[in-house]
Amino acid sequence: MTKRNLLKGLTLPKNTDFKFDIDEKNGGKFAEFTVYPFERGFGTTIGNTLRRVLLSSIQGYAVSAIMITLRENGKTVQITNEFESLPGVKEDLLEIIASLKKLSIQVDAESHDSIQFVVPCKGPGTITGKDFEKNNVKIINSELVILTMEDDVDMDIEVQIDWGRGYISCDQKEDYKEQFGVIAIDSIFSPITRVNYTIEPVRVGTSSEFDKLIMQVWTNGTIKASKAVSQAAYIAQKYLDCFAAFENIEPQDDEDDSVEIDEEVLNTPVLELGLNPSTAKSLDTKGFKTVADLISKSEEDLKKLKVTDASIEKIKEKLAEKGLSLREVSSKLIRS
Repeated sequence: MTKRNLLKGLTLPKNTDFKFDIDEKNGGKFAEFTVYPFERGFGTTIGNTLRRVLLSSIQGYAVSAIMITLRENGKTVQITNEFESLPGVKEDLLEIIASLKKLSIQVDAESHDSIQFVVPCKGPGTITGKDFEKNNVKIINSELVILTMEDDVDMDIEVQIDWGRGYISCDQKEDYKEQFGVIAIDSIFSPITRVNYTIEPVRVGTSSEFDKLIMQVWTNGTIKASKAVSQAAYIAQKYLDCFAAFENIEPQDDEDDSVEIDEEVLNTPVLELGLNPSTAKSLDTKGFKTVADLISKSEEDLKKLKVTDASIEKIKEKLAEKGLSLREVSSKLIRS
Protein backbone atom coordinates (compact mmCIF):
# COMPACT_ATOMS: atom_id res chain seq x y z
CA MET A 1 0.00 0.00 0.00
CA THR A 2 1.30 3.46 -0.85
CA LYS A 3 1.23 6.52 1.32
CA ARG A 4 -0.71 8.35 -1.34
CA ASN A 5 -3.59 5.86 -1.09
CA LEU A 6 -3.60 6.12 2.71
CA LEU A 7 -4.00 9.89 2.56
CA LYS A 8 -6.51 9.89 -0.29
CA GLY A 9 -9.65 11.72 0.75
CA LEU A 10 -8.15 13.15 3.94
CA THR A 11 -7.90 16.90 4.40
CA LEU A 12 -4.47 17.66 5.85
CA PRO A 13 -3.38 20.88 7.61
CA LYS A 14 -1.90 23.38 5.20
CA ASN A 15 -2.22 26.65 7.14
CA THR A 16 0.11 27.42 10.05
CA ASP A 17 0.19 30.78 11.82
CA PHE A 18 2.79 31.47 14.52
CA LYS A 19 3.01 34.29 17.03
CA PHE A 20 6.39 34.40 18.76
CA ASP A 21 7.56 36.81 21.44
CA ILE A 22 4.40 38.91 21.60
CA ASP A 23 6.27 40.70 24.39
CA GLU A 24 9.86 40.98 23.11
CA LYS A 25 11.15 41.20 26.68
CA ASN A 26 10.07 37.66 27.46
CA GLY A 27 12.93 36.07 25.48
CA GLY A 28 10.87 33.46 23.70
CA LYS A 29 8.98 32.28 26.78
CA PHE A 30 5.65 32.33 24.98
CA ALA A 31 4.43 31.13 21.60
CA GLU A 32 1.01 30.73 20.07
CA PHE A 33 0.40 28.76 16.92
CA THR A 34 -2.70 28.03 14.89
CA VAL A 35 -2.88 25.05 12.54
CA TYR A 36 -5.78 24.06 10.26
CA PRO A 37 -7.72 22.36 8.78
CA PHE A 38 -7.81 19.01 10.58
CA GLU A 39 -10.38 16.30 9.98
CA ARG A 40 -12.96 16.37 12.77
CA GLY A 41 -11.40 15.03 15.98
CA PHE A 42 -7.80 15.22 14.80
CA GLY A 43 -7.34 18.68 16.32
CA THR A 44 -8.10 17.33 19.79
CA THR A 45 -5.93 14.24 19.22
CA ILE A 46 -2.91 16.26 18.12
CA GLY A 47 -3.42 19.05 20.65
CA ASN A 48 -3.75 16.71 23.63
CA THR A 49 -0.77 14.61 22.51
CA LEU A 50 1.51 17.64 22.14
CA ARG A 51 0.34 19.06 25.46
CA ARG A 52 1.11 15.84 27.35
CA VAL A 53 4.53 15.46 25.73
CA LEU A 54 5.40 19.11 26.36
CA LEU A 55 4.54 18.89 30.05
CA SER A 56 6.18 15.51 30.68
CA SER A 57 9.10 14.98 28.33
CA ILE A 58 11.02 18.17 27.46
CA GLN A 59 14.41 18.11 29.16
CA GLY A 60 16.08 20.79 31.23
CA TYR A 61 18.42 21.58 34.14
CA ALA A 62 17.62 21.72 37.85
CA VAL A 63 19.39 21.69 41.22
CA SER A 64 19.63 18.07 42.40
CA ALA A 65 21.46 18.35 45.70
CA ILE A 66 23.19 20.82 48.01
CA MET A 67 25.73 20.68 50.81
CA ILE A 68 25.90 23.52 53.37
CA THR A 69 28.97 24.17 55.52
CA LEU A 70 28.79 26.72 58.37
CA ARG A 71 31.76 28.44 60.01
CA GLU A 72 31.07 29.54 63.59
CA ASN A 73 33.66 30.71 66.14
CA GLY A 74 36.49 29.06 64.23
CA LYS A 75 34.61 25.79 63.95
CA THR A 76 33.20 24.11 60.83
CA VAL A 77 29.71 22.69 61.08
CA GLN A 78 28.09 20.50 58.42
CA ILE A 79 24.33 20.74 57.93
CA THR A 80 22.98 17.18 57.61
CA ASN A 81 19.27 17.62 56.84
CA GLU A 82 16.73 20.16 55.68
CA PHE A 83 15.24 20.63 59.15
CA GLU A 84 18.34 22.11 60.79
CA SER A 85 18.50 25.83 61.49
CA LEU A 86 20.86 28.32 59.84
CA PRO A 87 21.94 30.93 62.43
CA GLY A 88 21.81 34.48 61.08
CA VAL A 89 19.74 33.56 58.02
CA LYS A 90 16.24 35.01 57.74
CA GLU A 91 14.80 32.07 55.80
CA ASP A 92 14.72 28.51 57.13
CA LEU A 93 16.33 25.77 55.08
CA LEU A 94 13.03 24.49 53.69
CA GLU A 95 12.31 27.97 52.28
CA ILE A 96 15.77 28.14 50.75
CA ILE A 97 15.29 24.74 49.09
CA ALA A 98 11.90 25.85 47.74
CA SER A 99 13.61 28.88 46.15
CA LEU A 100 16.37 26.73 44.65
CA LYS A 101 13.69 24.61 42.94
CA LYS A 102 12.44 27.75 41.18
CA LEU A 103 15.76 28.58 39.53
CA SER A 104 15.47 28.65 35.71
CA ILE A 105 18.83 27.20 34.71
CA GLN A 106 20.44 27.39 31.29
CA VAL A 107 23.87 25.88 30.62
CA ASP A 108 26.16 26.99 27.82
CA ALA A 109 27.67 23.59 27.07
CA GLU A 110 27.10 20.78 24.58
CA SER A 111 27.52 18.00 27.15
CA HIS A 112 24.90 17.34 29.79
CA ASP A 113 27.26 16.32 32.57
CA SER A 114 26.56 17.18 36.20
CA ILE A 115 27.85 20.55 37.31
CA GLN A 116 29.14 21.28 40.80
CA PHE A 117 30.28 24.57 42.29
CA VAL A 118 30.39 26.45 45.57
CA VAL A 119 28.50 29.65 46.35
CA PRO A 120 30.19 31.52 49.24
CA CYS A 121 27.72 33.30 51.52
CA LYS A 122 28.97 36.00 53.87
CA GLY A 123 26.69 38.45 55.64
CA PRO A 124 25.27 40.91 55.69
CA GLY A 125 23.60 40.68 52.30
CA THR A 126 21.31 38.75 50.00
CA ILE A 127 22.05 35.74 47.84
CA THR A 128 20.08 35.72 44.58
CA GLY A 129 19.99 33.62 41.43
CA LYS A 130 22.76 35.82 40.04
CA ASP A 131 25.21 34.30 42.55
CA PHE A 132 24.65 30.87 40.96
CA GLU A 133 25.94 31.94 37.54
CA LYS A 134 29.17 29.92 37.53
CA ASN A 135 30.70 27.22 35.32
CA ASN A 136 28.76 28.19 32.15
CA VAL A 137 25.53 28.33 34.15
CA LYS A 138 23.10 31.14 33.36
CA ILE A 139 20.12 31.87 35.59
CA ILE A 140 17.18 33.34 33.68
CA ASN A 141 15.39 34.54 36.82
CA SER A 142 18.62 35.89 38.31
CA GLU A 143 16.73 38.35 40.55
CA LEU A 144 15.13 35.50 42.54
CA VAL A 145 16.05 35.85 46.24
CA ILE A 146 17.45 32.62 47.71
CA LEU A 147 18.35 33.77 51.23
CA THR A 148 18.95 36.90 53.33
CA MET A 149 21.91 37.04 55.77
CA GLU A 150 22.79 39.04 58.90
CA ASP A 151 26.26 40.35 59.79
CA ASP A 152 27.89 37.26 61.26
CA VAL A 153 26.86 34.69 58.65
CA ASP A 154 29.73 32.78 57.03
CA MET A 155 28.90 29.65 55.07
CA ASP A 156 29.29 27.85 51.74
CA ILE A 157 26.55 26.26 49.68
CA GLU A 158 27.86 23.55 47.36
CA VAL A 159 25.42 22.94 44.54
CA GLN A 160 24.95 20.10 42.08
CA ILE A 161 23.01 20.79 38.87
CA ASP A 162 21.83 17.92 36.67
CA TRP A 163 20.16 17.47 33.29
CA GLY A 164 16.95 15.49 33.30
CA ARG A 165 13.32 15.08 32.33
CA GLY A 166 10.09 15.56 34.26
CA TYR A 167 10.02 15.48 38.05
CA ILE A 168 12.33 13.45 40.30
CA SER A 169 11.69 13.48 44.03
CA CYS A 170 14.48 13.45 46.59
CA ASP A 171 13.32 9.99 47.74
CA GLN A 172 14.30 8.60 44.33
CA LYS A 173 17.89 9.81 44.65
CA GLU A 174 19.33 6.80 46.45
CA ASP A 175 22.94 7.78 45.66
CA TYR A 176 22.78 10.79 47.97
CA LYS A 177 21.33 9.07 51.03
CA GLU A 178 24.61 7.52 52.16
CA GLN A 179 26.69 10.66 51.57
CA PHE A 180 27.15 12.61 54.79
CA GLY A 181 25.99 16.22 54.54
CA VAL A 182 24.39 15.89 51.08
CA ILE A 183 20.78 17.09 51.00
CA ALA A 184 18.84 15.82 48.00
CA ILE A 185 16.29 18.18 46.46
CA ASP A 186 13.11 17.46 44.52
CA SER A 187 14.06 18.39 40.96
CA ILE A 188 11.67 19.88 38.41
CA PHE A 189 13.59 19.52 35.14
CA SER A 190 10.78 20.52 32.78
CA PRO A 191 11.21 24.02 31.32
CA ILE A 192 7.53 24.09 30.35
CA THR A 193 5.39 26.04 32.79
CA ARG A 194 2.02 25.95 31.06
CA VAL A 195 0.27 24.64 27.92
CA ASN A 196 -3.21 25.50 26.66
CA TYR A 197 -4.99 24.38 23.53
CA THR A 198 -8.42 25.07 22.09
CA ILE A 199 -10.32 23.68 19.12
CA GLU A 200 -12.46 25.86 16.89
CA PRO A 201 -14.53 24.91 13.84
CA VAL A 202 -13.10 26.04 10.51
CA ARG A 203 -14.63 26.10 7.04
CA VAL A 204 -13.19 24.34 4.01
CA GLY A 205 -15.31 25.14 1.00
CA THR A 206 -18.95 24.85 2.06
CA SER A 207 -18.23 22.51 4.97
CA SER A 208 -17.40 23.74 8.47
CA GLU A 209 -16.87 20.24 9.87
CA PHE A 210 -13.12 20.71 10.31
CA ASP A 211 -10.92 21.56 13.30
CA LYS A 212 -8.64 24.51 13.90
CA LEU A 213 -6.03 23.88 16.61
CA ILE A 214 -4.85 26.89 18.63
CA MET A 215 -2.05 26.08 21.07
CA GLN A 216 -0.30 28.36 23.55
CA VAL A 217 2.96 27.38 25.23
CA TRP A 218 4.81 29.08 28.09
CA THR A 219 8.36 28.19 29.24
CA ASN A 220 10.66 29.34 32.03
CA GLY A 221 12.91 31.04 29.46
CA THR A 222 15.62 28.37 29.29
CA ILE A 223 14.21 27.15 25.96
CA LYS A 224 12.17 28.95 23.33
CA ALA A 225 8.56 27.83 23.23
CA SER A 226 8.80 27.24 19.46
CA LYS A 227 11.75 24.89 19.94
CA ALA A 228 9.94 23.01 22.71
CA VAL A 229 6.97 22.39 20.41
CA SER A 230 9.29 21.02 17.71
CA GLN A 231 10.93 18.70 20.24
CA ALA A 232 7.54 17.47 21.47
CA ALA A 233 6.42 16.70 17.91
CA TYR A 234 9.67 14.78 17.30
CA ILE A 235 9.22 12.71 20.49
CA ALA A 236 5.60 11.88 19.60
CA GLN A 237 6.63 10.89 16.07
CA LYS A 238 9.29 8.51 17.38
CA TYR A 239 6.76 6.80 19.62
CA LEU A 240 4.47 6.25 16.64
CA ASP A 241 7.25 4.92 14.41
CA CYS A 242 7.10 1.49 16.06
CA PHE A 243 3.44 1.13 15.05
CA ALA A 244 4.18 2.12 11.45
CA ALA A 245 6.72 -0.71 11.36
CA PHE A 246 4.01 -3.38 11.80
CA GLU A 247 3.40 -3.32 8.06
CA ASN A 248 5.72 -2.05 5.37
CA ILE A 249 4.16 1.01 3.74
CA GLU A 250 6.22 2.11 0.78
CA PRO A 251 6.03 5.57 -0.80
CA GLN A 252 5.77 5.77 -4.57
CA ASP A 253 8.87 6.93 -6.41
CA ASP A 254 7.31 10.25 -7.36
CA GLU A 255 6.06 11.25 -3.93
CA ASP A 256 7.49 12.29 -0.61
CA ASP A 257 6.11 12.37 2.93
CA SER A 258 4.40 15.71 2.50
CA VAL A 259 1.13 16.48 0.78
CA GLU A 260 0.83 20.02 -0.51
CA ILE A 261 -2.11 21.46 -2.40
CA ASP A 262 -1.65 24.64 -4.38
CA GLU A 263 -3.92 27.35 -3.02
CA GLU A 264 -4.54 28.52 -6.59
CA VAL A 265 -5.88 25.07 -7.52
CA LEU A 266 -8.23 25.05 -4.52
CA ASN A 267 -9.59 28.45 -5.52
CA THR A 268 -10.26 27.40 -9.13
CA PRO A 269 -13.94 28.13 -9.92
CA VAL A 270 -16.03 25.03 -10.63
CA LEU A 271 -17.20 26.73 -13.83
CA GLU A 272 -13.58 26.56 -15.05
CA LEU A 273 -12.97 22.92 -14.10
CA GLY A 274 -13.79 21.61 -17.57
CA LEU A 275 -17.07 19.95 -16.65
CA ASN A 276 -20.16 19.81 -18.82
CA PRO A 277 -21.62 23.38 -18.72
CA SER A 278 -24.96 22.19 -17.35
CA THR A 279 -23.22 20.14 -14.63
CA ALA A 280 -20.95 23.04 -13.70
CA LYS A 281 -23.89 25.45 -13.54
CA SER A 282 -25.89 23.01 -11.44
CA LEU A 283 -23.02 22.62 -8.97
CA ASP A 284 -22.60 26.39 -8.83
CA THR A 285 -26.26 26.88 -7.90
CA LYS A 286 -25.88 24.24 -5.17
CA GLY A 287 -23.10 26.27 -3.53
CA PHE A 288 -20.05 24.61 -5.07
CA LYS A 289 -18.17 27.70 -6.18
CA THR A 290 -14.59 26.39 -6.09
CA VAL A 291 -12.56 23.17 -6.18
CA ALA A 292 -12.15 23.45 -2.39
CA ASP A 293 -15.93 23.23 -2.07
CA LEU A 294 -15.98 20.00 -4.09
CA ILE A 295 -13.21 18.13 -2.26
CA SER A 296 -14.86 18.87 1.09
CA LYS A 297 -17.75 16.59 0.06
CA SER A 298 -17.95 12.83 -0.45
CA GLU A 299 -19.53 10.96 -3.33
CA GLU A 300 -22.46 10.16 -1.05
CA ASP A 301 -22.89 13.86 -0.25
CA LEU A 302 -23.17 14.66 -3.97
CA LYS A 303 -25.71 11.91 -4.52
CA LYS A 304 -27.86 13.35 -1.74
CA LEU A 305 -27.78 16.64 -3.66
CA LYS A 306 -29.19 14.84 -6.74
CA VAL A 307 -25.92 14.93 -8.71
CA THR A 308 -26.05 12.10 -11.27
CA ASP A 309 -23.61 9.19 -11.26
CA ALA A 310 -22.29 10.24 -14.68
CA SER A 311 -21.62 13.77 -13.42
CA ILE A 312 -19.89 12.43 -10.32
CA GLU A 313 -17.58 10.26 -12.42
CA LYS A 314 -16.70 13.31 -14.53
CA ILE A 315 -16.04 15.37 -11.41
CA LYS A 316 -13.74 12.65 -10.03
CA GLU A 317 -11.90 12.52 -13.35
CA LYS A 318 -11.31 16.28 -13.43
CA LEU A 319 -10.21 16.34 -9.78
CA ALA A 320 -7.81 13.45 -10.39
CA GLU A 321 -6.14 15.48 -13.15
CA LYS A 322 -5.22 18.00 -10.46
CA GLY A 323 -4.11 15.32 -7.98
CA LEU A 324 -7.26 15.71 -5.88
CA SER A 325 -10.25 13.58 -4.97
CA LEU A 326 -13.62 13.75 -3.27
CA ARG A 327 -13.75 13.26 0.48
CA GLU A 328 -13.82 9.57 1.37
CA VAL A 329 -16.29 8.00 3.80
CA SER A 330 -15.91 4.48 5.20
CA SER A 331 -18.38 1.83 4.05
CA LYS A 332 -19.52 1.28 7.67
CA LEU A 333 -20.39 4.92 8.03
CA ILE A 334 -22.35 4.88 4.76
CA ARG A 335 -24.40 1.84 5.78
CA SER A 336 -25.23 3.29 9.17
